Amino acid sequence: MFLILAGILFIGNNSSSLWDQDEAAYAGFGKTMIETNDYIVPNYIWSDVHRKTPLHFWLIATSYKIFGINEFAVRFFSALSIFFVYLLIFFYGKRWLNKEEAFLSSIVLGTSIFMPTIGKMAVTDGVLLLFHTLAAFSLIEVLRTKSFIQVLIFWFAIAMGLLVKGPPILIFTGFMIILLFIFHKNRLNLIRLHPWFFGFIALLPLFLWGRAAWQQDNGEFVKWLIDWYILTRIDKAVFSQTGPPGYFIVSFIVFFITYLSFLPSAFISAFKSFKKKNSNTFLLLIWLVSGWLFYEFIKSKLPAYVVAAYPAIAMLIGLQMYNFIQKEPKSFKLIKIGTITQLILSGILFVASIVAVIHIIPPDWAITHKITIVFIPFLFFIGTIICLILLFKKKRVRFIQSTIINASLFILLAFTVLVPVADDLRNSTKRTAQYIAENNTVEKIVISNKYANPPSLPFYLELMNPNSEIEEDYAISSLIKKYKSDTSYAFVLTKVQFEEIKKTEPAIQAKIISSFNSGKDGKNSYFVTFNHK
Repeated sequence: MFLILAGILFIGNNSSSLWDQDEAAYAGFGKTMIETNDYIVPNYIWSDVHRKTPLHFWLIATSYKIFGINEFAVRFFSALSIFFVYLLIFFYGKRWLNKEEAFLSSIVLGTSIFMPTIGKMAVTDGVLLLFHTLAAFSLIEVLRTKSFIQVLIFWFAIAMGLLVKGPPILIFTGFMIILLFIFHKNRLNLIRLHPWFFGFIALLPLFLWGRAAWQQDNGEFVKWLIDWYILTRIDKAVFSQTGPPGYFIVSFIVFFITYLSFLPSAFISAFKSFKKKNSNTFLLLIWLVSGWLFYEFIKSKLPAYVVAAYPAIAMLIGLQMYNFIQKEPKSFKLIKIGTITQLILSGILFVASIVAVIHIIPPDWAITHKITIVFIPFLFFIGTIICLILLFKKKRVRFIQSTIINASLFILLAFTVLVPVADDLRNSTKRTAQYIAENNTVEKIVISNKYANPPSLPFYLELMNPNSEIEEDYAISSLIKKYKSDTSYAFVLTKVQFEEIKKTEPAIQAKIISSFNSGKDGKNSYFVTFNHK
């Protein structure tokens, strides 16, 4: 089963283009580090708002040196980190759960929606979750056994988590330690952590990097990080990324849609465990609350903010599944409600796929692609119907088996088939770079269309046209002058710019490259033209 989970994470990572913003920016940071040998302050065109502490970018740069600069290399360490999370759940989990519960928990997490998503995207959350999970498990082991090795592992995870994304790992583990100290009978074992000593050592790598960054630009980047990633996000929503109370509950339902049968009973059993504060379920409740509750009270919200909570939810579901196999639980009605809810949502997903094919997908798309987009949600819908029938017949083991098969098949097909098939809906920046590379050898490429400032555009232009100099220019008079010059240019224009140049150069022609966000009038499309054939 772990081979299937690995396949979901790694298959197709080189056949799907980078996401325009965060992922492409991180790819650019790693590329710049290799080219400039500056591994301190991340830098790339149109990417300032995506800068963070550097460990994730160092990993991408390392991956480039192993695999070359490509999408697979960009995503390698994210995928590997998530796979290690599955292994941690199994190997750590079976120490204080049983082997079957730990195994089921790994499967649940690996065949939910969110984990493969952050594993197959080179965002920081995959690597951060690895250190979140390692810190949580080692903390629980210190609580249970007072192991000094686990103390060292805990502080190593803290140090690395700080280098990935700064404060989130302190927020998560800080709340976890406080809650365990208040409520758990073994609270005094936590003194073994010796934060007054090891805490300063764990901060040392971040301090050394921050000091080097401060010296490089007189503190400009470090001060910006503190303002942008701490002060601003607590006080206001960033990029309109916000939501009402209960936002994260909805995200849990969506991302665990493959196991909705057990999500209600998992949450209820977790909160009931407050009465038995020394149970395994109570430890998972502490983990869940520590990774989630704080973020309900800040204005800026994204599903990834509560990434630390997902392993706890998966393990709570795994416990419910194992108990269901052993005997018919008191929560049987809740499991029915969860399965019916999953059926309704999978039906909505199936209908939405049909609507997308009719109203969103380009009419000239291959019929096989359209069928794929509809067939995979349909298969999940039918699988959920089968699960519901088995549940009502009280065939508990077959119900669990069918639930796992249905989830695994849906996630496997969605991420290894559907995502690559749907890539043309969003990969206009990559296709723009490919078109220039395939149709002309130019001395310079002029970017004049900066709609949404996607870092993926310069990244792919540089990657596919290594011998061309890339520059920005948005003035019509300057563009016309360059168009008339003897230097060979490729121009990436807006519709308005193209029409303005055409007034003085009526012979100009352009290839129009669009994606789903280009607008019905194509005003956000890329108009690509050359001044020499």
